[in-house]
Amino acid sequence: MKKDFNIILILLSIVVVVLTAISIKKFFLIDDSSGTYEGYVIEKQGMRIIARETLLEEEKSTEIHFMFSNENIIQDIKVGQKVSITHGDIVSTEPTTAHGDTITIIE
Repeated sequence: MKKDFNIILILLSIVVVVLTAISIKKFFLIDDSSGTYEGYVIEKQGMRIIARETLLEEEKSTEIHFMFSNENIIQDIKVGQKVSITHGDIVSTEPTTAHGDTITIIE
């Protein structure tokens, strides 16, 4: 009897942990997959670029802070340029963030 209770308790604990992990992931992620983002660089600092879909301040556009693992990847990028950024998951924290993998200037 006690052994059955312990097994049930362990299984319930596993279910709670899995459901909690799924809920946290769904709550914090905007985009649950890697992808490509096109927008304009509005700020560049160290290994971070802030980009948004439009340069116009009046238009509502989500700013995304992209962190790159190597400053050389973004060395030729300038504020105001339109870029395409391949990235990992976009996390809806404040500010919205993602890891940038590559960046290409769009002419």
